[in-house]
Amino acid sequence: MSHEFLELTSIILNIAPALDYTICCETLMILIILCESYEDASPLLCQAWYDPVRIDKCQVWPAIAQLITTSFKSENSNIEIYNETLMYTIATMAALTYPSQCLPDELLEAKIKVANSLTLKLLDSNYSAFREVWLGQFRTPKCSSNILTAMYGMCLSTPRFSALIFDGSFLSNELLSLLCGQITTEESDLDEAVELSIHISTAIIKQIMLQYDNNTRIDLRDQLTIKDDRKFEKLQPITGHIAQLTMSSQVLPPRAACALHLVYAIACGAKFLLNPEEYIDPLSTIFVQSECDDSQKSAGTLIDSGLFYILWQQLRAAFRSLYPNSLNEEISIITTPDWILISRDGIHQLLQLTLELFLQRMHKCLSLLIQPESIMFEALSLMLSKELTEQLDVKSSSSLTNEVITLTCNIFMFPFSIETSETFLERTLELCQRYDIIQKLLWVTMAHLSTDRVEVPVGLVAQLSYYQESARKTISEMLMNDVQLCQFYSNVLYGTNESEFILCDTFFTFTNLIKTTDSVVSCISDILSGPKNDYDVLKRALSGSNLTKAKCCFLMGHMTKSSRSFCTILKAHPDILDQLRQCCFEEDSHVRKMAFFLLGNFISTNEILYEYVDELTPFLVQALNDTISKIRSHAVNTLGFLARYRLSERLIELKVPEKLLDVACHDTHVTVQEFALRVLKQMLKHGQAKEILQECNATDKLSNLLSSLCTQVENNQYSELDGLVDECEELLSMLIEQCT
Repeated sequence: MSHEFLELTSIILNIAPALDYTICCETLMILIILCESYEDASPLLCQAWYDPVRIDKCQVWPAIAQLITTSFKSENSNIEIYNETLMYTIATMAALTYPSQCLPDELLEAKIKVANSLTLKLLDSNYSAFREVWLGQFRTPKCSSNILTAMYGMCLSTPRFSALIFDGSFLSNELLSLLCGQITTEESDLDEAVELSIHISTAIIKQIMLQYDNNTRIDLRDQLTIKDDRKFEKLQPITGHIAQLTMSSQVLPPRAACALHLVYAIACGAKFLLNPEEYIDPLSTIFVQSECDDSQKSAGTLIDSGLFYILWQQLRAAFRSLYPNSLNEEISIITTPDWILISRDGIHQLLQLTLELFLQRMHKCLSLLIQPESIMFEALSLMLSKELTEQLDVKSSSSLTNEVITLTCNIFMFPFSIETSETFLERTLELCQRYDIIQKLLWVTMAHLSTDRVEVPVGLVAQLSYYQESARKTISEMLMNDVQLCQFYSNVLYGTNESEFILCDTFFTFTNLIKTTDSVVSCISDILSGPKNDYDVLKRALSGSNLTKAKCCFLMGHMTKSSRSFCTILKAHPDILDQLRQCCFEEDSHVRKMAFFLLGNFISTNEILYEYVDELTPFLVQALNDTISKIRSHAVNTLGFLARYRLSERLIELKVPEKLLDVACHDTHVTVQEFALRVLKQMLKHGQAKEILQECNATDKLSNLLSSLCTQVENNQYSELDGLVDECEELLSMLIEQCT
């Protein structure tokens, strides 16, 4: 049915001028509506409609050509209707040929084939009059945008049409005039017309200068040459004006088109008449703000073309000029190409661009971050240097410096915030150590950022302290020798910013430091004590979210294990101990796990908090049945620590030896069973514990357990049972010896 209408359209267009142009207008309007409708229909219907063979068979293009080239005859219609007919004819050509990027690939290909069928007619010398009349309507306000729409599709369909445009006068006259604002067009169509003009110019560069097809990706890092004898100078005026539009256009799609054009223009060696300091700003801003049909494609082009890499390459070269005395011979020969220099605002723009691209193309950007030349990583590290931040402060507001530091930290955080391969993470940590990121990070954070801006840097410090021994040593040494860092962390914990992320990351950092050296515990304790020496930050954390409770318990567990003095401090703060007790009953399993871990460490090395933990024995016994194996193992160990000092009446009354024997024989987790067996071995030093175990037939129960374990080991079901077998044999042997 649709193609019958196309045949009918051809007939009407052929005979209507002799009758009435009004019929032509109405027919063409219906045809345009059908084009729009079929693009929204199913792919099958759309492909059937945009069938170049069927369109040629229906003689649509010859009918349109005849209509356009037929002279106006006033006796059949008035001039307004005739002009309107021309307008609808040109709009129909655009509707049939425009390859919108919103279309699926298969439909996009179909429309380009339709555009090619029209292009072949326009390239035919027999249709030269048709071509001239069509292009001659370009300065008609309601026609220019539709002519460009069709022209873009035809340029994509074949380089021959791009060559036709390039060799003729249209490029230098009409297209440049439109970009310069010298051609009047409908206000509503202006932005679209400008964008299409830029896309057409880009297609000409690709097809004529570089002789690339539509799918070829350009890489500016390669040595590119113009493949055609035609001189690029002919396109220079248009490219130069597009470069100016880069900064003047407030509409996003044209800005994106400008950026893509500049990529290919740079490949051809274009030099733009712009203030050199302004290059990085617009190039970055364009891609940060671009909202075209496919923002992913825009981001991908920037990365795949190498322009993103080149921007960072130039940034590093500019930064290195701040360190002339420290450069070796290899570094000192680096030069900055004259097409791009760096401004202070440009640094900020590039960081914004980088953050946006990390969000859109994370893995590609991460690969660039850690590539062997480490161009991007080194430049980012230099952004945290004292020399650069002082340079930024000289002629910029403090807010710009703050933004640069914060954005840099955000970018450094990406490798730690997603799941990456072990090799990738190792490379990131290697670069962090090579460029001394932790030292620079601590310095700029303390020197430039207020407490309301430190969330990201504090988080990055926490990650580095977890993964890097060198970072832990650096932070520990600074805490013990630098009052400024202690004061910084005190301000962070007791300042106006009550972010739980800052609190958790700080606790996490302190915990990691204690794992390296317990000498730092006294400094951490001083920081936690606060200005009133009341350790209010611990109370705040233990009354906060589940996350802060867990982090606080974990930190205090390591502190009490490493420091008798901190145990004494806690004993003097019963309000904190009461809050810790409540954590043992939290519904959140992670909080409970950390709370029971803390209880064990309270008495793992000294008896200062023995009475406090002993009072919680009923809850420790109850925890032996917890669904979380880690909680059960912490409860077992804590009961073991209690029994190591003395077998209290409470332990006997609550039948702790019997219950631990039951755990050793029947718990579903191997580690919990092992811990229980070890604790039972320790208990044998108490005579009363020996009697209790003998009375409850411990020897028989352990013999049955050992027999079951040996059977499983023989069947190779569980290799991790070897340790459990050894513990069981040793305990059983001790019991048998004592019985004899």
